[in-house]
Order: sequence, then structure tokens, then C-alpha cells
Amino acid sequence: MRRHLTLTMTIALGVLASSITTTAAQVLQEKNPLSKPTTPLYDPCGFQKPTPIYNPKDPVQKTLGDYASLPQIKTEMEVLAKLHPSFVRAGTLKGKTVCAQSIPYISIGKNVTSDMIEEKWNAYIEGAQNFGGITLSGDNTAPWKQEVVGLPEDFITENHQGKPQILFVGGLHANEANPTEVLVKFYQFLIREYSKVGPDPLVKKVVDNSVIHVIPLVNVDSRRHLELNPGKTPRRKNRMVWRREYQNNDDANQSIISGTAGVDLNRNFAYNWDSPDSDEDSTTPSGNFYRGPDAASEKEVQGLVDFIEVQNYYGELKLIVDMHDGIGPEFTWNEKARDDFQKIQPPVDQPHLLLLGALNAIRVSAKTAQTLLIEDHPMGGTLEQYADDTVDYAIGIELSDNRFFTSGDQPKGQPTLAETHFQKLKWPLLKLIKAVCKACQK
Repeated sequence: MRRHLTLTMTIALGVLASSITTTAAQVLQEKNPLSKPTTPLYDPCGFQKPTPIYNPKDPVQKTLGDYASLPQIKTEMEVLAKLHPSFVRAGTLKGKTVCAQSIPYISIGKNVTSDMIEEKWNAYIEGAQNFGGITLSGDNTAPWKQEVVGLPEDFITENHQGKPQILFVGGLHANEANPTEVLVKFYQFLIREYSKVGPDPLVKKVVDNSVIHVIPLVNVDSRRHLELNPGKTPRRKNRMVWRREYQNNDDANQSIISGTAGVDLNRNFAYNWDSPDSDEDSTTPSGNFYRGPDAASEKEVQGLVDFIEVQNYYGELKLIVDMHDGIGPEFTWNEKARDDFQKIQPPVDQPHLLLLGALNAIRVSAKTAQTLLIEDHPMGGTLEQYADDTVDYAIGIELSDNRFFTSGDQPKGQPTLAETHFQKLKWPLLKLIKAVCKACQK
């Protein structure tokens, strides 16, 4: 009888596992039916091939360990959006990189799919025209770059999506694996917790009353190159191909030949781009901090800026968090964040104190976490500086001073460093969202 019961349970569990796998496969097949003819993908960098299977015994593959790959992140986002359409939306930033890669994002918030998006612009204008006397001004190349003049305030309040938007960004530098993995775990946690019967009250409040956007990996080209070439030295900069503006620049051409070409995406944003740090080699194409030939010249930066403009128009982008690794632990904030967060009562709920505590708890070395003002940073063209100029609250987080300490370096049976970071950071990050979302505080 016991043997029969064990056999029955084994068969049942096998059927359940098969059913879960089949469900995920069906979700993707519905999105991309196999019966449709497919056009060969443009693949200038040879990235459209399977990621090597991780072998923990191979020292060459210790670089990324079993961290999520770019294809895995994209696929998971698509599946989660299909399974949870009422509060999850997945997409990619506008445009493609020089290696024809798209940059994925995921948005989490109750009724997030009903947020005002470009397709609803015509209906919005049509409804507004009923009032008469309205005019459009500004750049007509995109609706969110235009201003509607003459609308009554009550119409704007009723029809314009007013949820506060929060954006988390990671992976601007491909040699920093942990921020990407931490942000992947963060959106997984939010979706998993909110889907529970009786979710955590704070998770429910932030998902019900705000929209949380997560872009875990911006520098997709250099990251994908690393995934397909285990053991290669991780690159800080993006991938680079020959450009017309380099035709008379010997240093630029030589950097492409030598493999040192590329742009530091976190020096390429337009704000303060023309004020580079004299201590960095940001004006030399072969330099590790090269800012690019022009402000916002890179496709990755252009796509991210476009996303920020869209969200800031259709909602109210309140907070941008830029996560890095390698020179921390460090917490940077703009003046408004400093002034407002220090007023929160009781002090134990002040998000900067919680984040500093978490960073000190997860630090790899004896270095103590420090707090800096974004305005005091000497370098130019960073996302944090652009965010400070664009939204109310701008935050930078440096996880540790050990940039590429990843899962391949962990003792057997021990959690990855990114898992340790995430467990310490998840509740302080939620408190950070709550601090900028008034409706989440009720």
C-alpha cells in the first residue's frame, strides 16, 4: 500500500511539473505561434545563439555563475505579464542597440495596463476637444512632448493618469552583475508577494497606489557578449562599431581595432555632459570612462531617456534609482530627497537610514557606507545627474566595493552575493517607494 501511494504521488508530481512547464510554453507560443513564418533576425554581433550551459566545475564560467541571462530575463518578463495582466506589463525600450538588441523592462502596478499610453492619445485629445478652445504646442514628433493648452483642471485630474511612477535602473555597466540580479529578484518578489492570498500590507499598498518600473539591464550588448564568451574580461562600456564621426579620429579607430572601443553609458547623458571630470579619461575613445562623441549619442541612453519622458508625461515620475557596484557601499541623493526624507517620522522609517543600514550589513570589506549629494559629484553626464534635473527624487546606490563577486565565487550551499544583497535591501527599497508615494502612506 505504501509503495502504491508513493508511486501515485510521484506520478502526480510529475504531471504537475509537466503542467507548469506546458503552461509557460503555451504562454510564449500564444505570443509567437510556431506556425507563423519567421524572418531571419538581423544579428550583426552574432548574439542570436544559445547561452552556454553553466558548469560550476569550470573555473572559466565563474564570471556570471548561474545569474539570469539576458534571454532568460526577457522571457520571464513576457511570461509574468501574460500570467498577471491586471498588474504587470512588459516591454522594451524604444530602438535597438548597435548589436540589434532590445532592452527589456517590466512595470508593476494595479491596473497598470490601463495607464495612458500612446494609443490612447487620440481619444484623450478627442475628449478634450469637446471643451473647445484647446491648442497643442511643442514637439509634434511624440505626444508626450506636446503640451495641451486650455484644458479645465477637472478634466486633467479625471483623465490624466496620476499614479506616482518609480523607476529602478541597473546594468549601465556590464562589469557589474549584482545590480541586475538584485533588481530581477526585486520584481520577482513584488509579483510573487502581491499574488498571494493576503499579501504583505506594504507590498499591496505600493502596487495598488504606484507604478514601479524596473529596467534591470541597460548595457545589453556587452552583457550578452560576456554571456556567450565565459571567461572574457567584463566590459564597463557598451559595444562599439565604426562610426562616420570617427573617420578622422585615429584614437577612435585604433580603439575599435584593439577592442577598447565603446562608451561609458553613465557618462553619456546630456546633463553636464560637457563638464567631464578632469580625473577621468572621459574624452578619449579608448578611455574606460569615455563619454561618447556627443551627448546622448548612444542608443541605450536614447531609449532610456525616451522611456523616462513618456512615463513622466503620462503619469508622474517621482523617483529614479540607479544601482551600481564596485566603489561602494555608497548612497547618493539629491537635495530634495535629503530635505524630505529627514522629515519623515518616526526616524526609523526614514529610507536613507534603512538603506545605509542594509548597505553596511552586506558590505564585502570593512568599508563603511557613506552618503553623498549628487550635486557634489565631479563627473558629468551621469544618470543620477540627469534624474536630479528631471524628477523630484534621484537616488544612487553602490552595493559594495567588490564589483564582480558573483554566484560562481560562493561556497557550495551558500546563497549568492546578489541574493544576500536582495534580502537586506528589499524592505528598505519598499520604504523608499512609500516615502515618495503619498497614497501609499495612508
